Amino acid sequence: MLKLIVCGSTGKYGQKVLELARASKQCEIMGEVHSGMPIEKCIQSGVVVIDFSTPEASVHNAEVCAQHGVPIIIATTGFTKDQETKIQEASKKSAVVFTPNTSLGVNMLLNWMAQAAAVLGPDYKASMIEVHHTRKKDAPSGTAARLAKAFGKEMPIESIREGDVVGIHTITFEGPFEKITVRHEALDQKLFAEGALQAARWTCNKPAGLYDMQDVLNLKK
Repeated sequence: MLKLIVCGSTGKYGQKVLELARASKQCEIMGEVHSGMPIEKCIQSGVVVIDFSTPEASVHNAEVCAQHGVPIIIATTGFTKDQETKIQEASKKSAVVFTPNTSLGVNMLLNWMAQAAAVLGPDYKASMIEVHHTRKKDAPSGTAARLAKAFGKEMPIESIREGDVVGIHTITFEGPFEKITVRHEALDQKLFAEGALQAARWTCNKPAGLYDMQDVLNLKK
């Protein structure tokens, strides 16, 4: 039985995690953390924390988990360098899966980006357009930044915020005689909730350390 604490439980992604977990016979909700219910009131041994809150709250939740040796899945985006450093420190005492996107497709695309960088020569120019709903604050998205980092070469990113778009990332590689376009579109927010639950199952009994979805999906060589 996977025992869960969900942080950001009143948000759209937290609600999706709760919905899927309650529909599963293999999950038990041990706590719901939000602005009126701090993690300190429900943290306990034997649980896994899924965090879809805010960068500030995620850092605090990771530090509390570290104090109790509890694994945490952080799927929030928009962190500063200082906040990322604090999460890295927390991972020295507990397992932390730190990922801007829990989608299988996006993480397969991350692998492909690294391969593209190795194969495509300097004549190919890369660019990206990412589209999200108007409520998304960070631009470019954490996923777009991660994809660009995986490519490892200069890549302009155009960020568009419109309607209720869950997430679209379109990457174009243009050479002198051909154009390659790769597109990933998230159709439902349950995609990210299911990925977070998969990461939570994977991280059970894992030693302290900093992991990502590439580890969870066994995509690292």
